[in-house]
Amino acid sequence: MRVLLVGDTHGNVGWLERVVYAAVQRHEADLIFQVGDFGWWPRIATNDAFRAMARRAPVPLWWIDGNHEDHASLERDIIGAGAMTSDGLVDLAGNLSFVPRGTRVDLDGVTVLACGGAHSIDRRARTVGIDWFDGEHVSDAEVDRCTEGGPVDVFICHDAPAGWTIPNLPSARGLPHLWHVELPACWDHRRQIARITEQVEPKLVVHGHYHCGYQLNLDMGSGPIDIVGLSEDGTADNLALLDCLGGSWHIQRIPIGAETGR
Repeated sequence: MRVLLVGDTHGNVGWLERVVYAAVQRHEADLIFQVGDFGWWPRIATNDAFRAMARRAPVPLWWIDGNHEDHASLERDIIGAGAMTSDGLVDLAGNLSFVPRGTRVDLDGVTVLACGGAHSIDRRARTVGIDWFDGEHVSDAEVDRCTEGGPVDVFICHDAPAGWTIPNLPSARGLPHLWHVELPACWDHRRQIARITEQVEPKLVVHGHYHCGYQLNLDMGSGPIDIVGLSEDGTADNLALLDCLGGSWHIQRIPIGAETGR
């Protein structure tokens, strides 16, 4: 099975159609797996076109939640009322499915764990219940749900686990004050994701959130882990290919070039 991994899309219709779907055809992918900040804002009328385009994906499109989603709608209209598939996904019609936190799927013998969520560094510029929701944070109960099944091969998350410095991020000293004061909460959330990582011992971690594309190989105490960060829509490091075959996997980043979709 060939999986097209996609970083933050932020409800970008053009990027989804012109870049992501084109990559599906070009690389003959069987599945799109999007890693959060998908762009789920159903109370905003302009978001209708994005969700309609997502349902028309040429192959199944699975997505996890980021911090920038309407989490009230996710909890009420998707997790609480959605039609669950045999894989534990929520069917959103067409080829679109939501992957709840703690879901495990088998991709040709490769066990994949998914967990969305992150802390919004721009929280103080947002309005509670309108464009910021406490549901963005991974809870202790969700950590337990993620870890209760034991080790996995691949961990797909929105936030990055603690344990390494993400390359090419701006210096904390240069951040706006309202962002700077949120850094301790951001670090706390990374530690929450690290609790999952430490217990499920993946050999590959893929995440989004930081709008930074990179690849590392680190030993986190249980052996080497490949780490791939995917950037946001409109940038060259938004996509990667994950090939799963007979219990083995291989990942490669895809150069996109100068296309932009914003």
